[in-house]
Amino acid sequence: MKTYLLKKEKWYHTNYSIYQNGELIGEYLPEKFKKPQLLSLKDRKYSYKKKRFWGTEMELYLGNIKVAEIFPHSFKSKSTISLFSAGQFIFSNTNIWKGTMTLYEREKAIGECVSKSFITKCTISDSASEHLVAAMLFITQQRRNALIVFAALIPTFIAIFN
Repeated sequence: MKTYLLKKEKWYHTNYSIYQNGELIGEYLPEKFKKPQLLSLKDRKYSYKKKRFWGTEMELYLGNIKVAEIFPHSFKSKSTISLFSAGQFIFSNTNIWKGTMTLYEREKAIGECVSKSFITKCTISDSASEHLVAAMLFITQQRRNALIVFAALIPTFIAIFN
């Protein structure tokens, strides 16, 4: 099993560092107002772009080559990752309160990500491609950001419905 660590070095920065076995191998730049978002693993530079303006579907590029599509299922707490080289995978929340997501290939668990405050730890089988790792890291950060926004809006919902 390969283990990746996505870590925010300073709480006031938006950048994340990516480690494998304690060695810095890349970074994730979740730019809020710039498109696309960038992630680097070793020597490879990935970018994420929305497929349509109003849609939630995303495309994963390695340089200028599209390597995967990501289809989030908003109300089912899961995403489908369609890698052009390896088929389809399901990335699903298995425990929302502990921030745990599991990656499935044909109903067999092959990876898991656990998020806590500024650190996300992902373990995945040795046979998994680097494209799949990049997609997993991106989705965990997107889910984490969505949960933070939802938690911040809870007082607003309480005020509206009271």
